[in-house]
Amino acid sequence: MDPFHWGLCATGKSARRFDTRRAEKSEAERGILGRITFDPPSIVVFFDGAGEARERFTLAHELGHLLLGHGSYMKAETVDKSDIDKDDVDLGIDDLCHLEWQANYFASCLLLPRDALLASAFRQALYMDLWNRGHGLVFVDNQPANIANYFVFTTALMNVFDVSRTTVSIRLTALGLLNDSRTRQSDARRTSGMGSNLWTRAAKRAEPNTPAH
Repeated sequence: MDPFHWGLCATGKSARRFDTRRAEKSEAERGILGRITFDPPSIVVFFDGAGEARERFTLAHELGHLLLGHGSYMKAETVDKSDIDKDDVDLGIDDLCHLEWQANYFASCLLLPRDALLASAFRQALYMDLWNRGHGLVFVDNQPANIANYFVFTTALMNVFDVSRTTVSIRLTALGLLNDSRTRQSDARRTSGMGSNLWTRAAKRAEPNTPAH
């Protein structure tokens, strides 16, 4: 049984110390994915039309707030899609944004354990003939070839770990495996003369990994 399917997998005293539950559509229709209160500790994950992968991340995100002690700084918190998409560590101008980034990072670590992720990532890179040419194992800019390889690579890992692309990207970036320069480029033509950093056997698009256990 997946511990993130309906709630936290916990036993004994820890299971009674806080409540987790999955709610239905009303809040999600307003863009709210989850909510946590700290006294008493309670986490609610709302029905998400995007699928269970994002529900799992929402639960892990709220657990991050709880276990990282964010209750010292807030009484309650709701999470929406804009919070889930925060993948930039450089958010010091806004302490609340930084707390959201911390919760996202915690969630990505919980759902993508380091050793299992590295094994799957390097297996996929070998299969796709990708290597680090000085810009990171996976480099993506505005060039179509690099974008295509990024989507193939991250989709393979999404399928292995049953998580969203955002979750995979956060974790790969933190481990130094992904260099996404698209947000730092205002014009794709600035790099139009550069060769693709990633090399792929064009005929191979299926991924060789098997789901993690």
